[in-house]
Amino acid sequence: MKLSTIINAQQSLTKLANSDLPVKIAYSLSKTIQKLSVEFKAFDEARNKLFEKYGEEIEEKTKTGQPNRYKKIKNENIEEFQKEINKLLDLEVEVDFKKIKVSNLEKVNLSAIDLTNLEFILEE
Repeated sequence: MKLSTIINAQQSLTKLANSDLPVKIAYSLSKTIQKLSVEFKAFDEARNKLFEKYGEEIEEKTKTGQPNRYKKIKNENIEEFQKEINKLLDLEVEVDFKKIKVSNLEKVNLSAIDLTNLEFILEE
């Protein structure tokens, strides 16, 4: 599967993990999230390196006068940064996990977007 599939599912996975699930499903989901976390971490590290390469540190004062520092991609580097992020997200990765039956999630409130994002871990 593409790395983008995993990255796009991160918030939906968190939402599902915070739901009241039967213990077997919760356990299986926990194991899946542990395996996917490796990919989340690797993506964050690679993205941070791209921010270092193409970005600059901005420091502003908040309304309360506190310093606020963040990285921003320089305007002249946006296109190259986006190309590299897209290459990263397009990578094929293999993660072995047990799929969850949709019927086991009947009592869980998930949006259509969540279901779309989680489609790769769900089965009929």
